[in-house]
Amino acid sequence: MRITGQENNRMILEELGSRIRDLRIAMSLTQKDMASKAGISLRTVERMESGENVGVECILNVMRVCMLLPSLEVLIPMTEITPVMRLRQEKKRKRVTARAKEQTSREWKWGDET
Repeated sequence: MRITGQENNRMILEELGSRIRDLRIAMSLTQKDMASKAGISLRTVERMESGENVGVECILNVMRVCMLLPSLEVLIPMTEITPVMRLRQEKKRKRVTARAKEQTSREWKWGDET
């Protein structure tokens, strides 16, 4: 299946798991070998290949074993920021703070005091 962006997360995870499985098999690695080389548990490899959600660090470890880390440059390309753009960004707010809620002081009263 080709990932177009119209799929839900579950479908994408299943496709990625399938691709990782196919790549592992093409490299003549067992799941146990992959787990050992990636420094993750066998169960994590099984979960990954079945399309279950696993941590990003586990995915990075598997990508390292498969020599796919350079592909991250395509996934999330570096953005070049010109000096003028950097100055504009420095003037922008760096974080958002919540507005303080208006404090209404209510005195506590017994149920018979109204």
